[in-house]
Amino acid sequence: MNPSGVKTIAFFGASGSGKGTQAQLLIQYLHETYPDTKVHFIEVGKLLREMALQENETGERIKNIMDNGKLVPPFWAIYAWTQFLIKHVVSDDFVIFDGAARSIPEAQAFADAMDFYERSYTAIALTLSAEDAIKRIEGRGEGRADDADVEKIKRRLAWFEDSVKPALEYLEERGADIQYIDGAPSIEKVHEVIKETLSL
Repeated sequence: MNPSGVKTIAFFGASGSGKGTQAQLLIQYLHETYPDTKVHFIEVGKLLREMALQENETGERIKNIMDNGKLVPPFWAIYAWTQFLIKHVVSDDFVIFDGAARSIPEAQAFADAMDFYERSYTAIALTLSAEDAIKRIEGRGEGRADDADVEKIKRRLAWFEDSVKPALEYLEERGADIQYIDGAPSIEKVHEVIKETLSL
């Protein structure tokens, strides 16, 4: 049984903060600890990349936007994760979000959806200095093609400050449980802190 009662966790963090890694570790932990409960991972970026592969005008437009390092309009991100919710999720399932509320419009839709489905949720916001984030991204050695481009990295970090942070503030105003966690320690340490924070 889940002692905290929270079945929905949304990860936030700038590039290099480790949110993708921590989401995967949490998913693995939930599978092992609550084997009788479904665990869904809604990675919005992946859903949008899948949409970009469609051989139609929509796919071509989304691909062009993403290839140029721009943001896909909020309504497509909202469409992607709401379609997943509609098709796959029931009330007792765990749902882990990554990238669901990257702007004010997306945060509004996310909060409305959680109200509609009567799902309480915790937002895990991993914090990391810009200097440490750049070091981490440069040291990946693989991954995104723009990881080695410091200027592109800085643009991604600036986008987090300008767009995602206000989205988090909006969710907090709507009564969300926002937990800011230092992303600088080791992967294992951050994972333990997240589990403690969620009472899992």
